[in-house]
Amino acid sequence: MRKAEQIVTRQGKDIFLNRLDLNWKKPAYTTYREDILEFVKENNWHLKNDRYPNSSKVGSLHRCVMNLWYGEEATEFILNKGYVIDHIDNDSLNCRVENLAFLTRDRNSSKGLNYDKKRKDYSKCALNIFKDFHEDTFQITVGFNEPYCCKDDKGLWCEVQELALLYARNSFEVVLLEAERLLLKIQDGEDFDLLKFEADDMYATPVPTIDEIPLEERGKPVMVVDGKVYLDQRYAAWIKSPPLFGWSIGKEPPARLDD
Repeated sequence: MRKAEQIVTRQGKDIFLNRLDLNWKKPAYTTYREDILEFVKENNWHLKNDRYPNSSKVGSLHRCVMNLWYGEEATEFILNKGYVIDHIDNDSLNCRVENLAFLTRDRNSSKGLNYDKKRKDYSKCALNIFKDFHEDTFQITVGFNEPYCCKDDKGLWCEVQELALLYARNSFEVVLLEAERLLLKIQDGEDFDLLKFEADDMYATPVPTIDEIPLEERGKPVMVVDGKVYLDQRYAAWIKSPPLFGWSIGKEPPARLDD
């Protein structure tokens, strides 16, 4: 293979790898570090099983990244204990260290059959897991496509557009189980108590509200008032949330917008 056929570039905090001669649909990418950049440049890459960036000389890119980051001995020790390297977002081309985590083989298989499938098939929310490698934390974020509500510390209901749970002391396996449980609760339209989750911190972002709807905007599902966009959401489920983060447990329904 001529080196010119393989393109390796750095863009900010990422390294991008592409093979135009092999018609890759999009480049693979990983976290920038000078030793990783030189390593990627020194080897020739193809897609194994049309999915995973791989070199016949050094193996898969995600394994190489973990070797360089944690050390070959530590990585080998963990994998020999029955763990595999999981791509958190299921994008096999995303080999950022923030997107790679050690997961037991059984849980990895279960993830594909349960969490990953539910997350793709489910329309009530968009749920994702993120990893902050430098802080050694995970975060579950939920963006709601249908209204969910919390009661604030003044006893008033508020619709929320985003929920985030931060895990500072848990393994990826625990975070994955929490994400699966959260998806099921939302799918079934159940109330759920965030105090029963193992998150170390959490926050909810309220949906912006307006005191008075202009006559010309009333009855519209999407309203524009003073240059800002608002959604008229008529139905709600409820979240029981801890007062530590400005939310308190409650069961009363929120006020509705009038036409």
